[in-house]
Parts: sequence; structure tokens; C-alpha cells
Amino acid sequence: MKINILILLLAASFSGFGQLTRTTVLKNGSEIKGKVIHSDSVKVKIKTKDGSNLVYKRNEIDTIKPVSGYNPHKGPFLNIEPLISTGEQTNAYLHLKAGVNINRKWGAAIGASVENYANHSRLPLYLELKYHIFNHYITPYIAIQSGYMFPINDLEQQKEGFMLGGSLNMVCYTSDHFGITIGGGYRFNRLVRSPSIWELPQDDIYIHHINRIELKIGLIFK
Repeated sequence: MKINILILLLAASFSGFGQLTRTTVLKNGSEIKGKVIHSDSVKVKIKTKDGSNLVYKRNEIDTIKPVSGYNPHKGPFLNIEPLISTGEQTNAYLHLKAGVNINRKWGAAIGASVENYANHSRLPLYLELKYHIFNHYITPYIAIQSGYMFPINDLEQQKEGFMLGGSLNMVCYTSDHFGITIGGGYRFNRLVRSPSIWELPQDDIYIHHINRIELKIGLIFK
């Protein structure tokens, strides 16, 4: 079921491919900004920001290029990110991130998921900072995460734990509002628990350090 949902989301993202905002330069020197919604060997159809549909013959067009100064990263976003985590255990999780790209380079998001380790469920809540290398529709970016993992079950024994991670990723915007992300990184978790009734001494605290390698692919919506 999860695989089918991911396939549908990827199909929706690719359906917008080619509908990025472009500048169409005509041979008479005029420039039109809008999305190229149809293009063939005879004509090009452009949808402008005000909703108008303009049609030009191919022999009227000099070039079609990215909009000068346009920032594909700026503004709020939602990132849906399935990932595979390997280490002492191998598991698959789904992370949700909501945030904002502040400018051409920097962005921040709040992320959450539900993860299981040693038959105990935990809720990781974290802040992610990211830095885009290029101001382009396709660019690598660096992400750093820091937060806490809160227990969901067995609350008397399981305690919250610190998490810290980093990753190197790639984003490819297929339209002004959709993109695909892929990446890999490392995450450290410090899990804390109290002893069970069968463990002595009862006043001890058990600390478990977990090192994970993560591979992820996701969709970003703007």
C-alpha cells in the first residue's frame, strides 16, 4: 500500500515536468514570462501569470530560457520523505517536514515521524536547517537535523532521547510547485530508559547510543 501511494505521488510530480516558469524571447525582441504548456515543431503555447494562453509559431521564437533572477527555492514547502534506516536494525519510515526557504540558499523545517526500535515506538520531533548549493531548479543541498525522540508506549520505562544528524541531498523541481528529493546521511540517537522490574539495581538509568545510515527519496510541494 505504501509503495502504491509513493508511485502515485511520483507520477503526480512528473506530470508537471516542463511546466516551470520560463522566459520566451521572440525574434522581434519581445519577452514573455510564463509556463510552456505545449510545444511541438510548429507552435508553442504559453500560459502567463494572469491566466492568458498565448500561442506562437516556432519560427517566431528565438529562444526559451529560465527566468532571470527567479528563485525556485524561496517560500513555504511540505516535504514527504520515505527513508530506509540501517544500523543495528534496518527499518523503513515516513518523515513529514513543513518549513520555509528563507532566501536563495537557506531554509528551515520542522519534521516528525513515528519510528520503532526494540519493539518500542518513538516520535522524533526535530528542526532541520538546509543550505542549497546553487540557485537552480536542480541543485545539491546540505541538511542538518537536531531534536528529541519522545516515547509513545511504555512511558514509565522509556524516556526521551537526543537525536542529531546530517545528510547530502539533491532536489529537482519538475514544476513551480513540485519537486523530487533524494539523499543519504547519518543520524545519531541517544535513547534513555529506566530498568524493568526484572533488572537490578532499580535506580540505574540505561543509555543506548544508536548510529544509523539513512537513504531517502521524497516529494516536495510548494
